[in-house]
Amino acid sequence: MRFFKGSVVKAADDEKVGTVDRVIIDPHTKEISHLVVGEGMLFPTGRVIPIEMVESTNEDEVGLNKPSEELDSLPVFEEAYFVELSEAEQPFEDVDALYWYPPVGGWWNTGNILGYAMPKYILKAERNVPEGMIALEEGADVVAQDGEHVGHITRVKTEDEKVTHMVVSEGLLFTEEKAIPSKWIQEVRENEVLLSVESETLENLPEEESN
Repeated sequence: MRFFKGSVVKAADDEKVGTVDRVIIDPHTKEISHLVVGEGMLFPTGRVIPIEMVESTNEDEVGLNKPSEELDSLPVFEEAYFVELSEAEQPFEDVDALYWYPPVGGWWNTGNILGYAMPKYILKAERNVPEGMIALEEGADVVAQDGEHVGHITRVKTEDEKVTHMVVSEGLLFTEEKAIPSKWIQEVRENEVLLSVESETLENLPEEESN
C-alpha cells in the first residue's frame, strides 16, 4: 500500500469521504494505525479512520471497506473546546481599557472610555491520537544524522500495515524522489523525521520510480 497526501478517500458505496491529510504511526514499530481524513462532503473536518478499514490504495484514491453511513461515528481528529479561566489566570486586570484586545468579549462603557470586557474563557484543542502514536504529516522534513536536510516526505510505502519506506524529494540533498528504508528511521516527530544514517549514505540510493 502507498498513501499520498491529498488522495481521495471513498467509502465502500463509492461516496467521497474526504482526502488523506496524514498517517498516524507508531514511532517504535513503524506501524500505521490510522489515517486522518478530512475536507470532503462527508468529513468537512478531520476524522480518524482505523487502518483496518482500508481496502485498497493507489496514487489517486483510497478505498474503504465500510459504507458511508457507518462512518459517522468515527472520532474527530482535533476537537476544540472552551475552558473557563480562573481569576488568577485572567490577564490585564489593571491595564487601561484602550489597550485591551481580547479575541472574545462584549463592549462596555466607563465614562468616556469605550473598551472590551475581558474574556473569561480560552479556546483549547485536543487531538484524538492513540497514546504513544504520532500523527505524521506528509510533507514533514527529513533530516540525516549529520544534520543535513534531506527533503520532504511525499508518501509512505507500507506492507502489512507497516511502513517499509518513506519516499522523499525536494530537499537540499534530493531533487528527485528516493525511497528511504524505515529501518533507517531513528526518531519520528509530527513534522520531522530524524534518520540514523548520514547524508553521504543517502546519496547512493537509487531514484524512486513514479508509478
